[in-house]
Amino acid sequence: MKNRNIFRLLFVAALAFVSGPLALAALFGFLTVPALGTSYPVANATTKGDLTTQNANLEQEIWALKVVKGADAAYQDNPLADGFMGEGDAGKAIVKITDTEKVSGSTVHVTTYGGFGGPGVQGAGVRTGSANKIQAGSFDVKIGRQWFGVGYQSVARDETMVGGRLDGMIKQGLSQQHAIKNNDDMLRLMIAKSEASSRNKMFTVGGPSTIATIKTAHYMDTATIGNTRNILTSNGALPMATGAMDSGGSRVKNYMVFGTHYALSHLKSESDYLAGIRLAGERGDKNPQFKGNFVDWDSVGIYRWDQLDHGNWGPIGSLLAPRLYLGTALAPTFSGTTVNGGTIAVKGGGSAAAAAVLPAPDYTRYFSNAPWTYHWGATIAADTATLRYILVINPSTGVWGVFGFKVNTGLEITLFSKVVLGLTGETADWAFPIGSLVVECNILGTPFGRSLGLGAEALICGVGTINGSKVSPQFGKRTEEHLNHDMDHEIGAEKVWGAALVERSDGVCPGFVVSCHSLPVPGAPVIA
Repeated sequence: MKNRNIFRLLFVAALAFVSGPLALAALFGFLTVPALGTSYPVANATTKGDLTTQNANLEQEIWALKVVKGADAAYQDNPLADGFMGEGDAGKAIVKITDTEKVSGSTVHVTTYGGFGGPGVQGAGVRTGSANKIQAGSFDVKIGRQWFGVGYQSVARDETMVGGRLDGMIKQGLSQQHAIKNNDDMLRLMIAKSEASSRNKMFTVGGPSTIATIKTAHYMDTATIGNTRNILTSNGALPMATGAMDSGGSRVKNYMVFGTHYALSHLKSESDYLAGIRLAGERGDKNPQFKGNFVDWDSVGIYRWDQLDHGNWGPIGSLLAPRLYLGTALAPTFSGTTVNGGTIAVKGGGSAAAAAVLPAPDYTRYFSNAPWTYHWGATIAADTATLRYILVINPSTGVWGVFGFKVNTGLEITLFSKVVLGLTGETADWAFPIGSLVVECNILGTPFGRSLGLGAEALICGVGTINGSKVSPQFGKRTEEHLNHDMDHEIGAEKVWGAALVERSDGVCPGFVVSCHSLPVPGAPVIA
């Protein structure tokens, strides 16, 4: 507890004394789909101040604030964007700090100290030289600007104005994009750390020790949920506050397993879990099993993230469970098992029209090897050397095939090879039509995904302002572009935001662990 209080005081001090541009970076900007062509001349930006004379700036700031706050409130679909956050010290998995004087590009240098653990000196023993040594460490939190926009052709300008006919749809869509970006960046931070540190990575109990050896039976189960708590405590994670406040104003504190509905679906048929609910839960139709709810298991809460295969021109699934529907048909030829030509692209979208959209949506950004740019500008380079695998399932015939790939631009995957397993249901011609489901798998053909084990203060995120003003902070900014004699329009919104993993003075990030396991996918082969 003392260590945590020291950490908070130091963070507040860092925020108070770091000057210059802000330092926690950013979630607002990609998937811009202007229907204006691939390029057009730059025109001067037009604001609502050009169209009205009274309170134009105020109305635009209110509009931008609704986009920013809308992103924070979208936790039903992107729970890390707000549902697991607490402002300052709230005992949540994500600590949120708002500093209106910080702007894009700022860095907060956070110093941390470990607690004391020396033996001390009894009685009249020699005390000189027996004092505890101070264990100090540090980590940085940066913030940056992210922009998203939407474009229209042949639309009257007044329909895109604040309060216009299209205004509500624009705000809702841009809010959702900002929420997705915040959510994704925090997931990406944890996954990247788990790939670099074995203390933040785990597998199912009694199962594999590598992703390559995951088999169908290695689902997320009750034993793995219990082991998640063990690993979090061994890392020094504090339990997080969950549930509603009791009459005394406090919340129950425990650890949390955070998984997609794909990852957690096996629990619904696991005998140990069903027996626990049947014997300990309420009888009748109020039993959690009939309502579809999950109950705590072994002092660990279970959070189910329902993911929808939406029809938007953007990626589906998540970093925890990548997936897409083919937007172009696959008909590769091979030399042995290697794909000929090296130009067979896996594109998403589910239709030829969606696959041809410009600018090209990043349908494959959740799959392995893709590059990544965080809200605050930091990047992860594309991996073009490691061989990864996808499973493709034909929606008409049910046949499937496993392909290897190395190159994933985030927009599309280039096929490298086929993996012949010789199991029932495997394709004979390796051709797959538009609309086929694609999921990530290992070399055995097992679809796999990830879940999170979370404690308190796993991450810290910062919110800054566009203008750096403490008196009149501008949390977001509305932008406009009008071209072609007012026939073509783009409306956008940007935000200043950033996040970082909370790191102890010994370099350990104690607040989370990433669990790797199989995912149930209808039509996938059973790998024993």
